[in-house]
Amino acid sequence: MSHQFLDSEACFANNYEMPTGHSAQGDAYKCENEVSSLMNSVHQVNSIVQPVIKSNSINDWYTLGGLPALAQSKPFDFSEQQLTTQNLLEKANSDVCQQDWTTLNTQYSGNSYAYGYCLFPSYYYALIVDGYGLQPQQSLHYLSADKSGDWTLGVVLHQQA
Repeated sequence: MSHQFLDSEACFANNYEMPTGHSAQGDAYKCENEVSSLMNSVHQVNSIVQPVIKSNSINDWYTLGGLPALAQSKPFDFSEQQLTTQNLLEKANSDVCQQDWTTLNTQYSGNSYAYGYCLFPSYYYALIVDGYGLQPQQSLHYLSADKSGDWTLGVVLHQQA
């Protein structure tokens, strides 16, 4: 779904050159609203997933895939702070979206994901809060980089709780 936002100026750091030739004006909150609109109006994540989550009482959430990698990377690094979608979005807005792309690109030279560090947190917020219906301050847990897991591990963890 992220490729559908490659022309949204709000989803990239300030002065990032857009495919249209315009310069981005990063705003994680505006980007999140755009992602949420597509996610729920077009893909209907909220109407499909929220009823299932509401019918199953779950208190602890573990994330897999790209979110843990993002949360453990610079500029985010949530090793000293609790990961929530709200904290992730705030950090993205101040530390990436509102920063100049040239500076960020130099600072994170060689990082092939740095271009999306404004978009990705906005996407995860929209997915988890607006799509799944979790609260923005809900703690999200993840496995450290030296451990791995997949959806089957998630089922086992859920069944043991």
